[in-house]
Amino acid sequence: MTVSRADVLASLVEQLEYCERMLAMEARLDLVVVILEELIQKLSSGSPGIDEQERLRLLERARLTYHRAKTLLYLAEATKDTKY
Repeated sequence: MTVSRADVLASLVEQLEYCERMLAMEARLDLVVVILEELIQKLSSGSPGIDEQERLRLLERARLTYHRAKTLLYLAEATKDTKY
């Protein structure tokens, strides 16, 4: 069974959008970071069948989302025991 180019692209976009939704809710940030690391690796290695412009656009979105997630995760851990 072969995977079409559209399916590969749809899968990558779906994973990225899931991560962006979780980030907006500040939920499951540890999982989001892992998913984004895998996505960045796939997109950096040049996913077959994806237009170069589209791949670079998705890679940029994934990197931005990754850094936001890492920052929020760090802040959550740093303020875990802080009392207001």
